[in-house]
Amino acid sequence: MNAHSIMSDLAERKISVRLDGSELVFAATKGALTPEVVSRLKRHKDTLIRHLRGIPDLLEQVAREASTEHLPMTKQDLEAILSPADYADPHVMHPECLRALAMTVQTRRIMESGGIPWGWTAQTVCKRCGPVPIFPGCLPEVIGCPWCFVRNKTALTG
Repeated sequence: MNAHSIMSDLAERKISVRLDGSELVFAATKGALTPEVVSRLKRHKDTLIRHLRGIPDLLEQVAREASTEHLPMTKQDLEAILSPADYADPHVMHPECLRALAMTVQTRRIMESGGIPWGWTAQTVCKRCGPVPIFPGCLPEVIGCPWCFVRNKTALTG
């Protein structure tokens, strides 16, 4: 059993795990840590510890991959976005999901600096922004677009 499948099982059971030094610390609803689950966790303790210790290295690697010469990204940039619940979610902490998150952050940064993200070679007409560059495959007309959120940061909350 690999760490992601163990973490997925724990998430389904509403059990969170974190590392405190070299010890695993669990938080669970009453009855979630059944004798069967505890036995499995004991068998896979080393796997979980290796996985949790590897998260900082994974974040560093993903940040390095997403960095460009003019737009660096650090592990701290990713850490600032992730919530404590994200660290316990095996889907969020999956390398491909983290890469997508990093690319989304970089796309937003490019847009905020007035640039057009790489690969955005198509054009659409946004009802709010007018004609805007967009990723290929987007509809020719849209009600809102990614540029709306860059131009009006309150659009997400308001």
